[in-house]
Amino acid sequence: MKSLWLKSGAVATTALWSFAALAQSSATTAASPALSGTSTATSPVTKAATAAPMPLSISSFNIFYGGPVTNPGQHSSADSAINTSGDTSTVLQPMYLRNQIAFSYKLNPKTSITPVLDFDLIMADAGNNPKNEGFHWRDSFIKVSRSDLMDVKLGLNKLTLDGDMRLFVPTSLSARTNNTLGAIRFSLFPALAFNKSKWSLSAVLFAKYTQQTQDQSTPSAPGAATSPLKRLELYAGPQINYEISSKATAFILYEMGGMYNTHGIPDYANVNNSGTDIEPGMNLNLHERLSLI
Repeated sequence: MKSLWLKSGAVATTALWSFAALAQSSATTAASPALSGTSTATSPVTKAATAAPMPLSISSFNIFYGGPVTNPGQHSSADSAINTSGDTSTVLQPMYLRNQIAFSYKLNPKTSITPVLDFDLIMADAGNNPKNEGFHWRDSFIKVSRSDLMDVKLGLNKLTLDGDMRLFVPTSLSARTNNTLGAIRFSLFPALAFNKSKWSLSAVLFAKYTQQTQDQSTPSAPGAATSPLKRLELYAGPQINYEISSKATAFILYEMGGMYNTHGIPDYANVNNSGTDIEPGMNLNLHERLSLI
């Protein structure tokens, strides 16, 4: 990745809670007699009703991608919504909003299943092509998540490991055009918290396998050039975090990724794609249900 990019995102979460619970009450008798010798009457004491949370939640994840800072409109990032070519030097980068809407159901305190709708809203295409603007599906997926796959003490430090499995549905235009059957992804999320320190380490690791029915992409027109389709994607994103306050955390993310096509050739074999980048950023907890990155 040879350009510096503007990228900002917001995570907004809305939880659905139950609105009522059965009130519980009990009647007690005050046994202290009055000085006149008369007894007090019984009086009911009502306990406060507590609402039990439902296991359902809805969340939204949104990232805005602007043009490259170093050379606006000249190169494409690896995250480009319209970049289907391995040659990133000739694909223009649009301004667009990446969106994921998730509907999560907790099977138990550690396990949840979540269907996710994944799509782009392209606001301005750098090539002035109206067909590339507007609403575009990505491949939506169903995710099964498990927290605390590992939770161990390393001296005074704490190491945790979460994970998930995702099954992708071919809802994107490229997947449907190329008759892709879908994909499966396995993810791990290790984290290391240092005792009484504001510093911590975390990472995102995943492998994604796409089931293709053909080796080459379907030509968009007679005589159009084709290219090998993607088959296997490997990603590692280690991250250093520093907690400035309970509301703000600074981080530096180092991304490493490789995509292997149906011919077994990795995308980083192309000199225009380094396969790595560094992303400094800030995570702001604006509300318990709203974060800004």
